[in-house]
Amino acid sequence: MFLEKIEIKGFKSFANKTVLTFPEAGKSGRQSITAIVGPNGAGKSNVADAIRWCLGEQSMRLLRAKSNEDIIFSGSSTKGKLGMAEVSLFLNNEDKRAPIDYTELTITRRFYRSGESEYRINDSKTRLNDILILLAKANFGQKTYSVIGQGMVDNFLGKNPSERKDFFDEATGVKQFQIKRDEAVRKLVHTHENLSQAGMLMAEIEPHLKSLTRQVNKLRRKNEIEQELRELRSKYYKHIWHELNDQFKEASSQLLGLEEEYRKKTTALEDVNKELSEMEKDSIKNDEYVRLNQHLSELYVDREEIIKKMSSIQTQLSMKFESTGNFDLSWLFNRENELKKEIEEDKNTIAGLENDLVSKRARSQDFEDEKNHINNQISNLNQKLFGLGEEARAGSSEEKSLKIKNKLKRLQGLLLEVESLEDLNQIKENLKEARNVLEEIVVLSEEEKDNDSFYVKQREIQDSLSSLTKEREALIERVSDHNLEMNSLAGKLILSKESLNKKEGEVKEIQEKINTNRGENPDNKDLEKKKEHLEKELGEIDRRISEAKLKINELKNQEEENRARIFKLQRSGQNLQNEINNINNQISLVKIDSAKHETKLENVEADIREVLDNLRQIQEERPEENINPEKTEHQIRKLANQYNMIGGIDPEIEKEYEETKNKYDFLYKQSSDLEETIETLDDIVKELDSKIKEKFTTEFKTICNKFEEYFKVLFGGGHAKIIKMTDQEVKKENEQEIKEMAGEEDVLDQFETPEADKLKEKIKKLSKSNATGLSGIDIQANPPGKAIKSINVLSGGEKAMTAIALICAIISVNPSPFIILDEIDAALDESNAEKLSKIIVDLSKKTQFILITHNRAPMHKADFLYGVTMQNDGISQLLSMKLEDYLKT
Repeated sequence: MFLEKIEIKGFKSFANKTVLTFPEAGKSGRQSITAIVGPNGAGKSNVADAIRWCLGEQSMRLLRAKSNEDIIFSGSSTKGKLGMAEVSLFLNNEDKRAPIDYTELTITRRFYRSGESEYRINDSKTRLNDILILLAKANFGQKTYSVIGQGMVDNFLGKNPSERKDFFDEATGVKQFQIKRDEAVRKLVHTHENLSQAGMLMAEIEPHLKSLTRQVNKLRRKNEIEQELRELRSKYYKHIWHELNDQFKEASSQLLGLEEEYRKKTTALEDVNKELSEMEKDSIKNDEYVRLNQHLSELYVDREEIIKKMSSIQTQLSMKFESTGNFDLSWLFNRENELKKEIEEDKNTIAGLENDLVSKRARSQDFEDEKNHINNQISNLNQKLFGLGEEARAGSSEEKSLKIKNKLKRLQGLLLEVESLEDLNQIKENLKEARNVLEEIVVLSEEEKDNDSFYVKQREIQDSLSSLTKEREALIERVSDHNLEMNSLAGKLILSKESLNKKEGEVKEIQEKINTNRGENPDNKDLEKKKEHLEKELGEIDRRISEAKLKINELKNQEEENRARIFKLQRSGQNLQNEINNINNQISLVKIDSAKHETKLENVEADIREVLDNLRQIQEERPEENINPEKTEHQIRKLANQYNMIGGIDPEIEKEYEETKNKYDFLYKQSSDLEETIETLDDIVKELDSKIKEKFTTEFKTICNKFEEYFKVLFGGGHAKIIKMTDQEVKKENEQEIKEMAGEEDVLDQFETPEADKLKEKIKKLSKSNATGLSGIDIQANPPGKAIKSINVLSGGEKAMTAIALICAIISVNPSPFIILDEIDAALDESNAEKLSKIIVDLSKKTQFILITHNRAPMHKADFLYGVTMQNDGISQLLSMKLEDYLKT
């Protein structure tokens, strides 16, 4: 690495942009030597100040200025003052001596008259500390031997031991590590300070946080109870509401069904009454019936006339038979006539009986239908009783439930027997026992629960049972009477048919006898012909009479059927009316139940609105699980009591708790992070101490040897050495240094705690420790023939050569990329200046030299000369010359 050029603008006397270019290494294998010459006051030392300033120098004393504004061109008679000073150093970094990814490294420093300042590396803004570390890694800086002025040489040996130690830190190449160590110590102090502050804040916050934690825990428990209570209430009310709503819907549906049944029954009753009314208007006394009766009367009159004529003929025949002595024929004729009359009467009787039997049989079917209807009602009653018993048993204990179940089986058996019994007395006994069993079931149920609906239904069933009993008894009595009448008619019909058959047989026998004993008398034949003719007429009239009677009987049968239909309709109407009354009773009961369910439902909805305010959700969602309402209600009361016992807590307390907790957690995490940072910084300091000690020890020994070597060269003999000093020897000098390094004790003094005391002791220890194993440097120099204990007794020239010997030793061991020597040879005579020039030429193999001098000896050794001059305008200007080219010309 070497310095390629310098650009100066507005710095002190360099008002205009000035560029100093330095040649590369020559063929001789050494770096270039550049000499800057000029009269006093021309501004040549301002070049050294510009380089020192650009490298980060902050001391105005070393920069030969009183304030920062003094480094900016202040104006002259021909040029006004400038607002900015800028210096840029252009370094060749192809060897990567500076650890940065640039082969060309440009360091720039600017300062504005407004007070703003900035540093740049390759035109990118950066911090001064970054530049110092970068320069330290490249082994040069602004405070020590990279830029050495005449004043520094004069007072170097006069510095205290601690200041000389700082010079050796850079000389041995540990400056970069020392900078990092000092930065780590400062960070460590700042971290300890932050840790102490965080601890104090945590100590202040912790009691309040504990109080807030207790309140927030109560609030959270209250919220948990509230949530649990809400969920439990939601389950409870969801179960209760849907149960009541289902019951209400069932009651409403049952009511709709009953009302529909009521309408159907009412319509059926109206139809029955209408039909009954129409049938009652019909009468047997209609025109056809009257006409048939008149016609039948006329036929009977005609028949009587024929019979009279036949009787007259018969009488004549009898008289003739008697006159001839045939009394038997006369009797047979008379008997035949009598039998025919009786046969006619028997036929009429048989026809009437048959017609009556047909009507009775039709009526029997009506009785059978009515009996089936009553049996169906009894069967329905049986089902209702069974359901009622199950309802009663559902609310009973296990023991009573078993009793009720057995009673129900007995009740069901009695009712099933009633359906099949015909004996009236046995039916009465069964129904009486069924009522007793039902009452026992009611008593058992009454002991378990109070259910008005149950008793109303039980009373309704008892009333229906009583009504059915009476109706069945009446029906059985009617059926019995009806059967007796049918049996009587059947007996009469059988007797009449037997009598008819007997008489018809007797007539046949009489006719055979008459035919056998009848004579050949012509008069008798005529009478018999007339008689036969009349018999034919009588037969025709009888046929017509039979037809008329048949029609009349048909009308009578129709009337009988009408009367039976009317009776049936009346019974049907009565049954319908009973059913309608029963439905009315059921409707009333269902309306009462529905009203109860609706009232309970409204009360539950009011409770839901009050405690949950989610009625719609409860209505839309079916319960997912079955719950025990009583147990759940007990849990709700228990949770409500716990909720009330907690009392009111400001909800904002949780926000305050979160803020305080976050602050405490932040401080706790920050403390943990700070403790980790402290451990890390401790490790860094220890690691840097190890590196510093190792490198310093090695380089210090070499410098000591080179110092004695160059001392002997400059003085032509003698001896010199560098001595390490202990803490006791530099105690007074170091006290001020420690305070400046730590700079934190005044801050820590405000923390009166054991931790703060320990921290202060640790800071002091770290500040005093420099890892090199020394606290100061002392120099002993004995020119030839002299035995001197202190360098303070040396002459000015001897001091200058001793200092130059030390500087050359350092350059030889740990050379900087370039060295600025600002008139360090001013105190030397020509002979010693020549010795220094030879040393510089020898050292140029290791570094680049820029010499500001008035001495001809160094000028003769330079590869390039810059002349600095100043006109009356107060602005420094440059002239340049490459000596190699000049010598050729």
